[in-house]
Amino acid sequence: SSRSDWVTGYLTAAAAAIGGQWLARWTVAAAAVSNLAMYEAEMSADSLGLAGMAERGLVPEIFAVRGKYGAPTVPLAVGSAIALAGGFLPLEEIVEMTNLLYCVSLVIELAAFIRLRVSQPKLDRPYRIPLSTFWCVIMLVPANILLIVMIALASWKSYAVCGGAMVGGLALYHLQHLGRRRGWWKFRVDDEYHKIAQTAVTDSEEGVQIL
Repeated sequence: SSRSDWVTGYLTAAAAAIGGQWLARWTVAAAAVSNLAMYEAEMSADSLGLAGMAERGLVPEIFAVRGKYGAPTVPLAVGSAIALAGGFLPLEEIVEMTNLLYCVSLVIELAAFIRLRVSQPKLDRPYRIPLSTFWCVIMLVPANILLIVMIALASWKSYAVCGGAMVGGLALYHLQHLGRRRGWWKFRVDDEYHKIAQTAVTDSEEGVQIL
């Protein structure tokens, strides 16, 4: 076979050519189980992250509800609904949109890292990178260049979908805080977390918003 033969599904054809139909069937079964396991692992990680945010009072308490076996039921339902909606799109577009959102989130995280180093240099940290802020910026330049290149290569459809997702996320963020102030839904209070956040949220003299 040539390189051009390796398209979607060709691994099964290669297995059939090597070992016959029994090997092709086992290849399909192994791929299905592997994909299901990766999906379950990702879904579990995402749902537990959302449940942890709810337990710390960052999102409404309803996301902290757990089922009989300790699984966060509401986050799992939300994640499943999003995955089901995305399942109607071609795989190539799903991969591109996912990578685009991931690249944008990394740029924001790296910018937040530098912002926090500048605005809260004395904030207690589990670990501090042993470099000055200037050298931290230099260290992150190659990664940011690569991320920007990846973002620039996306299609306009991906831009539209990811832009809508980010706008929707901002709207939900402000709606959540509006609901917190007006008592529309309950939030748990993590005393340890809020004690840390209270010192990092606002500089009383400069009025700089941190989180």
